[in-house]
Amino acid sequence: MLIDKFSDLFRLKVIERLNRFTVLLVDNNGTKYLGLLRNTGKLKDLIYPDAVLVCKKWSRPKTNCLIIGAETKYGIALIDTYTQMRVFEKLANLRYISWLKDYEILKKEVTIDDSRLDYMIGSKDTIGYMELKSAVFMNNDTAMYPDTPSERGIRHINLLKSIREMGYRSIISFIAAHPTAKQFRPYWEVDPKIREGLINAKLKGVEIYAVKYYLDLDGNLIFETDNLPIILD
Repeated sequence: MLIDKFSDLFRLKVIERLNRFTVLLVDNNGTKYLGLLRNTGKLKDLIYPDAVLVCKKWSRPKTNCLIIGAETKYGIALIDTYTQMRVFEKLANLRYISWLKDYEILKKEVTIDDSRLDYMIGSKDTIGYMELKSAVFMNNDTAMYPDTPSERGIRHINLLKSIREMGYRSIISFIAAHPTAKQFRPYWEVDPKIREGLINAKLKGVEIYAVKYYLDLDGNLIFETDNLPIILD
């Protein structure tokens, strides 16, 4: 389903990923750019020398473009986590997320027990909490999270489990923002604690979903499903 169009994007080639947050890039004329990367995953399957990244203008100290996605043969993986969140919010507001149909996003970046969750949600008579996780690392047709061990991810899963035990609705959704994703699973080879945490959380009533959307090669935002199949074992 076509949702929107990103019209202000341009493509640059990777020279080198300098650190977690910056990538050295170059255009076809040889002009170099320092791109801001707002995704702290390793992303080794998407960011490597000569890979094509999709960017937008960004006038900030030390960086002059913002990395939005990575071009693949079948479309553009949306790797900027902030953009992923804004797209999710748009889909929720349009009532395209079926499991949030009767809910509104009441508050963003909610602090609970010294940890921060992405959203507080509410319906007519129910309050809940939700966390989004970017899952753009691909193994064949499987989107996975995390691509590096994540203590923060474990904390969030455990917090959501505790919240559910207190009687609130509790949700974790993985954003499979890659055009070839057909299913999701935790990357247990990298962090087995994530899978264990998700299994235990599910047993306690935490809802686990995977949502797929991405950009096509023309920059159109394509929403495919709010219920991508999930493999936990």
